[in-house]
Amino acid sequence: MTAVVGADRVHLRFEPDGAEVRVPAGTAIFDAASWNGVAIDSTCGGHGTCKKCRVRVVEGEVPISNVDPRAFSPDELRDGWRLACRAHAVADLVVDVPPLQTRPKAALVGVGHHVILRPAVQKRHVVLEEPSMEDQRSDVARLLAALDDLEPHLDLAVVRKLGRVLRDAQFDVTAVVCDDRLIDVEPGDTTGRRFALAFDLGTTSVVATLLDLETGQPASVASMLNRQQPFGADVISRISATMLDPEALEALQSRAQETMRQLAAEVCAEAGVDPGEVYEITLCGNVTMTQLALGIDPEPLSMAPFVVATHELPPATAADFGVPVHPRAPAFVFPSLGAYVGGDIVAGLLATGLTRDRRLRLFIDVGTNSEIALGSQEGVLATAAPAGPAFEAAQIRCGMRAAEGAVEGVKIADGELALEVIGDVDAVGMCGSGLVDCVAELVTLGLLSRVEVGDGLARYEPQRSHAGGHHHHLVCDGCGRLEPFEDDALERAIRHLADRVAFDVSDHDVTLHGLCGRCHSA
Repeated sequence: MTAVVGADRVHLRFEPDGAEVRVPAGTAIFDAASWNGVAIDSTCGGHGTCKKCRVRVVEGEVPISNVDPRAFSPDELRDGWRLACRAHAVADLVVDVPPLQTRPKAALVGVGHHVILRPAVQKRHVVLEEPSMEDQRSDVARLLAALDDLEPHLDLAVVRKLGRVLRDAQFDVTAVVCDDRLIDVEPGDTTGRRFALAFDLGTTSVVATLLDLETGQPASVASMLNRQQPFGADVISRISATMLDPEALEALQSRAQETMRQLAAEVCAEAGVDPGEVYEITLCGNVTMTQLALGIDPEPLSMAPFVVATHELPPATAADFGVPVHPRAPAFVFPSLGAYVGGDIVAGLLATGLTRDRRLRLFIDVGTNSEIALGSQEGVLATAAPAGPAFEAAQIRCGMRAAEGAVEGVKIADGELALEVIGDVDAVGMCGSGLVDCVAELVTLGLLSRVEVGDGLARYEPQRSHAGGHHHHLVCDGCGRLEPFEDDALERAIRHLADRVAFDVSDHDVTLHGLCGRCHSA
């Protein structure tokens, strides 16, 4: 590539896809990729804290940032590896982007229970008498009279096509009714074909289920990463993006709708269903994801008093979410209970029947944004907190999403370690469920113990199970905060100093004193 230092715009080519873009000189590689639809892994939204946005500069020069040495070995740095959010393109570059796992494992196995199958979508096959001089009723009146047990309202679009469909089909048609609206009239008897789509719009993953409304069984299920991912792994990062960039809200809405649109196409193709046979969609998700998908400004959710635009949305259609199914298919969106207790937990409460049970039960939805509800038919208390980034990114070096190669289960028995890895491939990292399993096993075996650190807080620390076991801590002289550290550079420095004074650090704990970031800036 040709060096053009100081040029107004630079040329970047992203491998292996070969995407080529031109951006203003000085643009971060991460931003250049995100603006142009090139997916680079990130959980912090490009703020330099997660160290996931690893790319390799194949051609061109990019200086090493102050964060890069914490993410890469010296050999990797010499080989051109950089954090995309800290690498600024001041000259033409060729950048190799590791493939992003866009197909996280969907949680498809659960406990089912019998329900009465009573879908909102109904189909009625009717054969009407043809008009005559003695019977000059309107087409609408003729059709509604045959649906004597229903009182549906008609959209203008249905009236436009009604006359042609009736006459082409010789008045042998099927009426499609959803709730109280007649949304279509189809030639012949199509009563055996009616489908609906359910979306779980998560912060990290989106799952689509195509449901056969005749049988109540899923016809197809698919999942993929939410394409909003470049804007950050959690809801606060995405809200912040809309506050910092006036164009971010439209971009986030577009990416959410692209995700749902692709999933809708996939499940319909897999099941051999015409998208026009999908007559309703249902969506559940946290409040931020729902508002972003509809282009509603989420900024009030980010600060006290944490106000939602509305807990229960006005009538919407699949087209409002950019989902190409039946053009008049309504969209039901589960209502929210609070700014951070959204329709996803309401859907969970409905599915589990928690509010109809006399027993006190606990419902936990562990996700990027996690909710917990405790209650019975007498009432429910609910709250929420972020969990996904804490388990799968943050300070977990090997943390990753629940994708192929992630350890999702850990068992230790008779001195043997057994790992469950998604995709039955070699392990490349650990997702949240694997981390929880691992900690539980270590606690059960007594290899981790609970240590109180004051103010009602506790943590788990390694037990000294053999001679030479040790762990190191950082202690803040200002607030007394005590934290374990696992910084490789710091470990090497301590060992280097210990070697100079003939001190065997492996047989001792090391405690470093100083000020934490909060006290230092105070």
